[in-house]
Amino acid sequence: MVKPWGRLDEVVAPGPVPLFIWAFGGIVGLLIPLEIVCFGWILQLLSIDNADSHRSLELGEWIRIPGSLFYGEGNRLRGVTTLLGSAFLIAIAYVFFQGIVERIAASIGNQRSQVLSRAIFIKSGQLAAIQSISGQRTTLREAMEESTPKVRAAWEAWYRMVPRYGVQAVACFVLALCIHPLVTLLSVVCVALLSQLYRMLDLKDRTSHPVLNERISSLKLRIKELCETGPLLAFVHAEEASAESLNVQLRSLMQAEEQLQTSRGWKKPTMALFVVMAICFVGFILSVRMVQPNSDLHISSTFMFFSAVIGATAACLGLQSVGSYFREGNDKAQSLVTLLTQHEDETPLAGKQSIKSIANRIELDHVTLRDSLGHKLLEDVCMTMEPGKLVAVIGSDRLQARALAEMLLGFGRPSSGRILLDSVNMIDIDPIALRKNSAWIGPDGPLVAGTLEDNLHNERTASLVELTEAVRAAGVYEAIQNLSDGLTTMVSPHDDRLKPDYLFRLGIARAIAKKPSLVVAEEPDVRVTPTTEEETLQSLRQLTSRGMFVLVLPNRLMTLRQADTIVVLHEHQVAAIGNHSQLLESSELYRHLNYIRFSPLRHILA
Repeated sequence: MVKPWGRLDEVVAPGPVPLFIWAFGGIVGLLIPLEIVCFGWILQLLSIDNADSHRSLELGEWIRIPGSLFYGEGNRLRGVTTLLGSAFLIAIAYVFFQGIVERIAASIGNQRSQVLSRAIFIKSGQLAAIQSISGQRTTLREAMEESTPKVRAAWEAWYRMVPRYGVQAVACFVLALCIHPLVTLLSVVCVALLSQLYRMLDLKDRTSHPVLNERISSLKLRIKELCETGPLLAFVHAEEASAESLNVQLRSLMQAEEQLQTSRGWKKPTMALFVVMAICFVGFILSVRMVQPNSDLHISSTFMFFSAVIGATAACLGLQSVGSYFREGNDKAQSLVTLLTQHEDETPLAGKQSIKSIANRIELDHVTLRDSLGHKLLEDVCMTMEPGKLVAVIGSDRLQARALAEMLLGFGRPSSGRILLDSVNMIDIDPIALRKNSAWIGPDGPLVAGTLEDNLHNERTASLVELTEAVRAAGVYEAIQNLSDGLTTMVSPHDDRLKPDYLFRLGIARAIAKKPSLVVAEEPDVRVTPTTEEETLQSLRQLTSRGMFVLVLPNRLMTLRQADTIVVLHEHQVAAIGNHSQLLESSELYRHLNYIRFSPLRHILA
């Protein structure tokens, strides 16, 4: 394709390109000038006399067609009908082949974007161990929502437009040359001058607009501030003075908006004027040539000439749009290459320790974590967890609390500081062993496609008796028995047959069956009755009663009230640690967060 895409092709391995798309695109490009010739031929047939039925039809200096080809025995109607039928068939062929090209281009774009998405998915798993899941969220979101669509659009534009527009531009240009070479070259010069004029106007447009837009935004902000502080200004200055200040800003805003409209308003009329002048100039040259004796130019050839020039110009504009797609997509492709090649040379350290369990203590020792852009998520965080204790983590920024929880699961490598598991540094522990000794419970379980029994097994294969005991302990046994097939019921993500709290308890049951040392849970953020909240919290307490380290990202006030320890994060650091009663007395930040996020009336206030 194009050289800058080579590296991206290597990374995402898009596979071979179907060659027949070039053939179909070429056919589509040729059908346009063929259609022009058909209609020019029809106009020429209709304009000649019956006496000239056997005279050659001259459609330009270098185009001669025998008049008797579709005009035998003076039957002009038959020739016109045949040509109209041919034009109709050409139009059908154009729609058919263009549809094929569009589908092939879309299919290639879809396949390549799927390969790219899989590559990003795999890379996100690798980077999560270094940057944490939350730390790479911004980069991944940009890659999936901005970069990938633009790269796909560039791919599709290449296969959809380049074969067609390239052949169409050449064919229409050759057709115009055959009609009148000199005027064709003159038209090329006019188109080039118009293109240069457009670039000049566009450059002026793009350089002046940002300044004016920024000025307009600034003036609007000042007007808003004046409206808000107007009553206060009246205490300091006379009301007329404050009103005059507003009038000055309004006049400046009007002038700036008028300048913007003037700048924008001249572009289209100027281009339209010069386009009309160019058409009139070329038309005048052709008219002079037509009125000369024995001229080989007629109305039909003039129609064909202008149609061919328009077709060639449109094709060139299409190719230019492909270039813009590639320029925009190339920048995004390079960002994807940067993402997909991050830390690719890093290999797992040899000799990492394997742990069977975490029994005594989890400690964060002056831990600092940065995201994929180098911004701090956590800074100098110190905290300790003990087995059998329910620890809740909240923060003014939810992302920071999630990043801390993810680090305990092995997602995120501290840029400084240590995470100690029974005095062993986490970075020295085998990730597989860490995974076996920890569990994650999401608000929705989470569920995967399969049976409920499959969803409970996780990495450790438990017996049916153990699974039944786990769902009983988690308080979800009755809800499962009410389903058609019990534990063998087929479920899928976001299954609505189980309420959110039951899905959460199903995750608790999975953790009970797995028997990990550390559990990280995120509560459902849905309104339920106090009884249901209490039951779900008691299910969560089943984990602490088994001696596990339990860290929860709470969304309910009842959980905060019964948590053994609450860690409050603010501006990347630990702002306060204590239980609910202690923090209500000692931390103004906690009281604020408690009111804003955990008040029973927050849904009404929202």
